[in-house]
Amino acid sequence: MQIPTTPSHLLLPTSFDHDQNNMEAQQQHNFVFSSFMDLLLIPKKLPREDQAEDTVEEEENKAGIRLFQEKQWQAQFQKLVQFKLQHGHCCVPHSYSRDPTLARWVKRQRYQYKKKMSYKVGDTTTSRSTTQSTFSTRRIQELEAIGFVWHPPSSA
Repeated sequence: MQIPTTPSHLLLPTSFDHDQNNMEAQQQHNFVFSSFMDLLLIPKKLPREDQAEDTVEEEENKAGIRLFQEKQWQAQFQKLVQFKLQHGHCCVPHSYSRDPTLARWVKRQRYQYKKKMSYKVGDTTTSRSTTQSTFSTRRIQELEAIGFVWHPPSSA
């Protein structure tokens, strides 16, 4: 059996018996232990105060956006694009009977945007955990690119 070599400072004896069988068991034990120690000794990268803003990808990873959620978001976004092509605007009414799912999705985007903006401003009326939004900057930019209205007239 081939056992990878490990740094000698990580090899710990299991006994002082030098018979061949015990040496093989000792090497196996030392390999497992040193592999475990290697995991513990991996340096952790701590955020710096002067670190630049997160990239969009890092922001989305922090926000916990999963692939299936992204696909669902993109599907609704495409429906909104079609709505704009048909109606000339992105103000989907809350009571849009042709596609109530789209109406709820648009309302949710506005809600997430409001949460994100109040978190950035530092709204002191709510706690950080309830204010933080999963809404990414990229999504905001995509919606704004098609003329999305964040604060629609009250009739929408």
